[in-house]
Amino acid sequence: MNTPIYIDKSLITAIGTQLVGLKIDQSRSTTTGLSLNWLIQSSLAVDETTGVGRDIRELLPEHILYIIYPEVKSKFENVEICIDALLRSGENRLLPGEPLAVKGILQFPNIKVSNFDPFTPPDIDVPTFLVHGEVCFAGRLEGDGFRLPVYFLKDAKQQVLFCNNVPVEIVGITRWSPAYSTGGAKSLNSIIRVASLLLR
Repeated sequence: MNTPIYIDKSLITAIGTQLVGLKIDQSRSTTTGLSLNWLIQSSLAVDETTGVGRDIRELLPEHILYIIYPEVKSKFENVEICIDALLRSGENRLLPGEPLAVKGILQFPNIKVSNFDPFTPPDIDVPTFLVHGEVCFAGRLEGDGFRLPVYFLKDAKQQVLFCNNVPVEIVGITRWSPAYSTGGAKSLNSIIRVASLLLR
């Protein structure tokens, strides 16, 4: 798995609940045995299992991501393959709310960010707007002439904007959008609301 740099806790928790459930059970089995000497071929073994149930909402966002990432069925190595999947119709189509992961180059063409100083982080001004009731800003995931709009919560700007023109992988969900062109002759009615941004 790639390095996570931003995770939206509420969205990753909702995806986790969908993919693995609200409670995660961890169990451990121990076996204790007794064996008599070589002359008496008898043994006794007792198995003991102890379990712990954890509520996914109590875990760190990174741990939720590590748990759900293997369960995400729709993973795409590039933007074009993702667009082709978003164009499908019928039973194989990706419905709004479906978890997915896609790799590409993240870009914020209209936002200028200076170098990051961890001792005096810059205050970045970014245009925001409502996306399905959430205050977000937009970026685009590009690859081979194709591009997808990706939306981050406003609170993500301090981490995410420093990944401009960097190869990334995003984990998120599909959302409905008015039709737009992705490049070439392809157009979609889907956008991606990002739950996690990972550096590649």
